[in-house]
Amino acid sequence: VSQSRYWFSANFTNIVSTGTGTAADPAIRPTSDTNTGIFFPAADTIAFSEGGTESMRIDSSGNVGIGGTPSSLLHLQGTSPALRIQAASGNTGVLDFYRTASVNSGQIASESTNALVFSTNTSTNSGLAERLRIDSSGNVGVGVASPATRLHVKTTSAETLRLERDGTAGQISSLSLIDGGGTSCRITSTAGALTLDTNGNTESKYDAYLDKIEAAV
Repeated sequence: VSQSRYWFSANFTNIVSTGTGTAADPAIRPTSDTNTGIFFPAADTIAFSEGGTESMRIDSSGNVGIGGTPSSLLHLQGTSPALRIQAASGNTGVLDFYRTASVNSGQIASESTNALVFSTNTSTNSGLAERLRIDSSGNVGVGVASPATRLHVKTTSAETLRLERDGTAGQISSLSLIDGGGTSCRITSTAGALTLDTNGNTESKYDAYLDKIEAAV
């Protein structure tokens, strides 16, 4: 051990004392790799450098920054930062969200079937229940474990799907259906009235029903 960098405290209050160091010249480092090690950039802060560049730090609040100075408990910073969760072959990778030490309020799980499953706890905290999943085909299921179409919604509620416009009274809310050739059909709700627009031609829903009735007579 180099005596110019390390020394034993005479009263043994600290086992090893050292200077603060820098990323390029860390205070604690191996003899064979002098620009890689640990340094102390500020009070109550520990940082790690590799090749003379800071790679990670733990600040005085306990926040961990990888690739930069942290502003949250875990902060990843880089050109393409990524967080990887890898399970053993055939098992499920899980990301849990705990509201308290004992209450798991939500979960995102990647199943062995390559489905991504989103679950939340019940209002009585009786346990997690699946709410939504995206299967390996890209189909989205809400309330159904095996979605049969791009969007499959299943519920015991009388109201299955709601489209609501956020704004002032009189503004429209619409649903557009467009085929592969670009031909569109739009259903629009305005002030309690429902209209059907087929490729630019607006027709009242009730008129459409009357036309069908007259054609059948």
